[in-house]
Amino acid sequence: MVRYVHHALMGTAMGLCAAAGASAPAFGLRGLPHWPHGISGSWTAWMAAAYLLWELLDALVERRGFRSAVPLADPDAVLPADDTLRHHLVDSCFFLFMLVPPAALGLVWGPWGALVGLPLAVSWLFDAVNAALWERKHGLLVWRGEVEAQPLGKGRYFYSSPARPGPDPHPGPAAGPTGPAAPAADPRDA
Repeated sequence: MVRYVHHALMGTAMGLCAAAGASAPAFGLRGLPHWPHGISGSWTAWMAAAYLLWELLDALVERRGFRSAVPLADPDAVLPADDTLRHHLVDSCFFLFMLVPPAALGLVWGPWGALVGLPLAVSWLFDAVNAALWERKHGLLVWRGEVEAQPLGKGRYFYSSPARPGPDPHPGPAAGPTGPAAPAADPRDA
């Protein structure tokens, strides 16, 4: 299982890196892209507005998916440890899929072809911001993945509390009835 925000940010990072990697050979061999003659600024503004409207509608649909999320029955048994997400930031097969075809398109068709992955990266960034705002508002964490012990959650998101109880890494003296216990003496002082 992976947190939804982390998944969307990983996609954004891979999309931006793939666009940069694909544009390097295309821009180096074909030159920087020039704005095509005959395309006015108003057409570009309309296209940008339509894209933003599409992303807002997508955000509303995603929020409906978050509201129908299923609570995790046993979060400690399913959720990954905190350090496991750092080791899986890039899916190499998907990264190559986002890198090689746009690079070939940029070399064959023109330098604009190398940038076809940028709308995906922007979409994933919108998804990450949307999920982070929802999590902050509701005080929950949204997760993606499958849990075999919860078949009713198939195809849906899961949520858990942000505070997961675990072993205390620094166990100290217990607090007494009148307040916290006095700090223990350092054995190096003796």
